[in-house]
Amino acid sequence: MKLLPVKLRLDQWMSSFLLVIASILITLFVAEIILRISHLVQIRRVKYIPKLMCQDKCAGGDLCPNIQPILLKGKEFSTTLFTNNLGCYDRPYNGEENVILLVGDSFTFGHADFPNKYGTLLERYLDYRILKCGVGGLWHISGIL
Repeated sequence: MKLLPVKLRLDQWMSSFLLVIASILITLFVAEIILRISHLVQIRRVKYIPKLMCQDKCAGGDLCPNIQPILLKGKEFSTTLFTNNLGCYDRPYNGEENVILLVGDSFTFGHADFPNKYGTLLERYLDYRILKCGVGGLWHISGIL
């Protein structure tokens, strides 16, 4: 078996490597164009809801208290949003003692119908009052607390 000179092997390896990189870039470029044309990956944002967020000295922003039910409708979902007297996407808080406080980001807020939020399901499963006070887009609130 005859070995090729090192320079020739290195040149072949480099040209193969560049060909692979060029193929990947072209594939990504074509996929990007197809996805933009087909609108498969476009997420429609919900229109701004006035008075949904209130300023908070500690966190910068929080859900306003006592928001009456508002229908949020997008291409991918439809849900009703409301807040209680504490500004939580939860049923009214009537001063109950021995409650669990659930805080967090949009996952805890639960962009879903109220009965299907994980906090509501957990409350039903534990048979214990849980205050569901997640705020979408404000993940740092739980870190401040």
